[in-house]
Amino acid sequence: MPRAGLAALLALTTALSVPMAAPALAATRTTTVQTIAGPVQEVRLANGFKVILKPSHAAPVVTWAVYYRVGARNEAVGWTGSTHLLEHMMFKGTKQLGKGQIAQLLERNGADFNATTSEDRTNYFETYSSARGCDLAMVRGGEPPQKSIIFMDPPEHRHLRSLLNKAFTPRAIQAQRATIVEQVERFLRAADPERFDVVQDFSGPFPVEVITRMVGVPDEYRQQVRHWIDTSLHREPGQIETSAEGMQANMETAVYYYGLVQERRADPQDDMLSRLIAAEIPGEDGQLRRLDDIEITAFATLLGGAGAETVTKLIGTAAVTFARHPEQWRKLLTDRSKVPAAVEELLRYEGPVQYNVRYTLKEAHVSGGTIPAGKPVFLLNAAANRDPEAFTDADTFDIDRDQTEAQHLGLGYGIHSCLGAALARMESAIALEKLLDFMPRYEVDWDGLQRVHMQNVSGWLNVPVRVVR
Repeated sequence: MPRAGLAALLALTTALSVPMAAPALAATRTTTVQTIAGPVQEVRLANGFKVILKPSHAAPVVTWAVYYRVGARNEAVGWTGSTHLLEHMMFKGTKQLGKGQIAQLLERNGADFNATTSEDRTNYFETYSSARGCDLAMVRGGEPPQKSIIFMDPPEHRHLRSLLNKAFTPRAIQAQRATIVEQVERFLRAADPERFDVVQDFSGPFPVEVITRMVGVPDEYRQQVRHWIDTSLHREPGQIETSAEGMQANMETAVYYYGLVQERRADPQDDMLSRLIAAEIPGEDGQLRRLDDIEITAFATLLGGAGAETVTKLIGTAAVTFARHPEQWRKLLTDRSKVPAAVEELLRYEGPVQYNVRYTLKEAHVSGGTIPAGKPVFLLNAAANRDPEAFTDADTFDIDRDQTEAQHLGLGYGIHSCLGAALARMESAIALEKLLDFMPRYEVDWDGLQRVHMQNVSGWLNVPVRVVR
């Protein structure tokens, strides 16, 4: 390997923790709007955008959630690199409001959607930067991490996100359904039908098979990728920085993917690595350029890790959560159409990523005071997902929850939202469906439960269960 390539790989190993992205917010300029009377009020703006006001009738107050939805005007969300339907919460209140008051609140809190490009918007990434890393060890280290899409701000982030979005189109995700079903059924067939570990025997091994196959990893290395990830993310209590074992795992991961990139350059295949090698993005001079081997290695490492961790942790958590709330499991057994809603409630109630970190580039004014420039800021996704002002009975696990009440942050939000969110949802839904068949009644061995010890990833290392026949 050339000396320059080796040096870059060594730098890359400091940036190979792969937590899911955290919320990134976008504010807009204000305008006057008119509301329409009715239980679900709707505001149509001059540019064709629609604001939806949805009340939650939880006594003693009515909670209004204000959403905006972008339809066919793709340029309106071009700053995210996405051309898909976007719907997210802009404001929530806890008063019983008349339509005139709602209009005033919309005006005061920024409900103008006429700006259609990032240049026209006040972007929160200009204050809360991802370029210093997304966990405490990275941010406090003082040195920027090796470049990776999750450690970038626009415009650089936008170019790379747009490139990767092409690999996660709805058609591309649907094309993975047969593979997901095949892998889910494969590992359930191999599990002991009476006693097995939901994580070690099932939710750990199957997701990495799906994502690494998409990337282009040969069969014999796919499970090794998972073990490298687990080692790199592991932390002992009180430990913040990556351990020596974690650094070694990161190095082995980077060297492996770097070598695989060389193989694909010589012999392209129908996989994500080969498409990244052939892709072009705008360079700093505005001219199109190809990705270099280190950039592609970073992409492959990120995708392989994030694509495995999210579903692994979510399904392990599902087994524990449903055992604690058996009436919710019985709802699924009675009505399988509730499975997608159950996935959303699991992501809200106890999602795999509990927090992320950003770094203030300038002074930030928030409701609790002022955050100085040059400070790490914790974004507590898990706390937001239990916000009683956003969710009725926020600490209650309820798969029949009104999903329109507010948007959870289980898969992030904004420009750094989870790239593979649709894939994770599909994998989780299929896994739950098959588990309902495999263990319609089960008991968790509570003494055998063991949590993972990771920097900002939450979940279970072991979930032993007994299937009740």
